[in-house]
Amino acid sequence: QDSANRLLFADAVSTLQALKDAGYLIGGITNGNGDPRQVKQLAPFFDFYVSAEEPEVGVPKPSPKPFQVAMQRAALLMSINHEAVSELASAWVHVGDCVENDVKAANEMGM
Repeated sequence: QDSANRLLFADAVSTLQALKDAGYLIGGITNGNGDPRQVKQLAPFFDFYVSAEEPEVGVPKPSPKPFQVAMQRAALLMSINHEAVSELASAWVHVGDCVENDVKAANEMGM
């Protein structure tokens, strides 16, 4: 199923809206199997996106590289020195659907 036709949880849009209204920066990290920017209802909420298929990343989760690139992109949007971003990892929240690729990998990054 392509990204544009994915089914959403009933509260996905309202949750993302509440996070944006509260001032949160929202990014997507994928191994290349989905792009939230291609989902009409989700696209307006995402400030940045990272795919393992990008040359800058080159490796899939659970490698730390996609998370590192995501933190660097967020730092640029927040005007924070990208080298200081790793110190802020504990303020990050990563939501995923795979324990190994998402939960463990994010925890190892300090999220």
